[in-house]
Amino acid sequence: MFDLIIAVDWSAASSPGSVQPSEQRPWIAIGSQSERADPTYHRTRGDALKTLFDTLTSHKGTCLIGFDFAFGYPVTETGPLLPTGRGLCSFFDARLTDEDNDNNNRFELAAQLNQHIAERTSGPGPFWGCPAGSATESLTVKKPETPDIPEYRLIDAYLRSRSELPQSPWKLAYAGSVGSQVFTGLKAVHRITQHPKLAHRCRIWPFETAWADALGTESNDTIIIAEIYPTLAEHRPVKHPIKDARQVVAQRDLILEATDQAALLAPPNSLPPGERATAQYHEGWILGVNA
Repeated sequence: MFDLIIAVDWSAASSPGSVQPSEQRPWIAIGSQSERADPTYHRTRGDALKTLFDTLTSHKGTCLIGFDFAFGYPVTETGPLLPTGRGLCSFFDARLTDEDNDNNNRFELAAQLNQHIAERTSGPGPFWGCPAGSATESLTVKKPETPDIPEYRLIDAYLRSRSELPQSPWKLAYAGSVGSQVFTGLKAVHRITQHPKLAHRCRIWPFETAWADALGTESNDTIIIAEIYPTLAEHRPVKHPIKDARQVVAQRDLILEATDQAALLAPPNSLPPGERATAQYHEGWILGVNA
């Protein structure tokens, strides 16, 4: 179904990585049925994005690119607290400062968003986790009590019920956190979807694809951008000294070797219609997880 598969381990670091390849910086694994390249290390997000631009603009067939961060936030009983789908990508692009050296204002932005959300709810904003020096009245080091705001998306709660441990997208720092990567990552997704040579080809799954239902109507050079959770592919043996590199290779190869790639993008069977709509239009879902 896809001529090219790209798996990306993203980063929210505030400075360039070391010259020697290391963890906690972007890693990219690119492959096709005929060639599986070694994973590449990128010291900055800008460098990783350049590689993605170069790869995508030079490839003329279909492509699936997976990023390892959430594409949405938990929905409250009264609806989403932030924009959803492509609108959320645009939202972060307009508000997040991300410089060439990876210096960014993610904690300041999170504090502002907490203030905005607190005005609409009965308690504090849901974003939390930061260095002590970045803490404010609106952004705390420890998790606040937010009884009206779910901690996890539907997909996160489902995986946790299976003894997996995805973290809440509200959590910005500390072990296993993914919240900061959501900020910097969705800004990058926006830049891909707005690239003059790529914009007409890009669809964000499942928001713009009706899960897999709309894929049959797409052209033969479509780029599907999806959320992945590389931990689900860790059982695959990959030889590399760095965990991030092993994970993107395992995830890429798992997709390449799937007997039915379309099934990886299918809607979760056991979700009732209301929850399925919440996942499709607001929270997002993780590729290959069929609840």
